[in-house]
Amino acid sequence: MPKVTIEVPEGFEDSVKALEETLERAQKGVVGASTGDLAAFDTAWQAVNAGVEETERQLKRRLLRGLDVDAARILIEGEPYARVGRYAARYGLDPHQWTPRKRQVRCPT
Repeated sequence: MPKVTIEVPEGFEDSVKALEETLERAQKGVVGASTGDLAAFDTAWQAVNAGVEETERQLKRRLLRGLDVDAARILIEGEPYARVGRYAARYGLDPHQWTPRKRQVRCPT
């Protein structure tokens, strides 16, 4: 397989790794199809679908992290919003689960 070098923005390394694994799965399907091994092709087809979905999830996760803003005021579609505070809260019923900080945002100020 030819080597390709690309510059990847910081934080997207995992997405590139997942994409690389997906391409390897696709190559197995190409080889399977060319040799008449339809079972290998079908397995690769399913693996490529799963890999693309994982890559998409990772990219969207990274994009959404960019929206995690901690500021006293923010603009959303031209409307100013004020932060009203953070408080610790548990998710789920398991007392051993981690406790993230929930954020509240007050509607237009």
